[in-house]
Amino acid sequence: MKKLIVSLMLVLVLALTTVIGIAPASADANIGECMAITLEYCPSTGFAWTYVINNPNVLELVSFTSEPTVIPPENLQIQGGSYYGTWTFKFIGEGTSSVTFKYKKGNKIGRIMKYSARVE
Repeated sequence: MKKLIVSLMLVLVLALTTVIGIAPASADANIGECMAITLEYCPSTGFAWTYVINNPNVLELVSFTSEPTVIPPENLQIQGGSYYGTWTFKFIGEGTSSVTFKYKKGNKIGRIMKYSARVE
């Protein structure tokens, strides 16, 4: 099975605002292909990634893996980041769908990432 990997470099922005930033990504795909999204996170901060799929008839989660990582401080994308989480989604139907990730702690949102795909 062919994998379509969508990855983005997150830009570290330190701010005390509710929403720090939005970084979109999009791709075209075929039914049966997968999209893997890897995001950095640090459980010790209390922040965690949550996600919402806007059209579950097109896209479904098939796996999640988490891997500890050693990142030099100058390369950190999220303050305190010490893990990479990888969510793998499968395209199951035709149409357009997106998955929106929020890096949040309670009601405080630190980052929003949106990935979209059109499936033919």
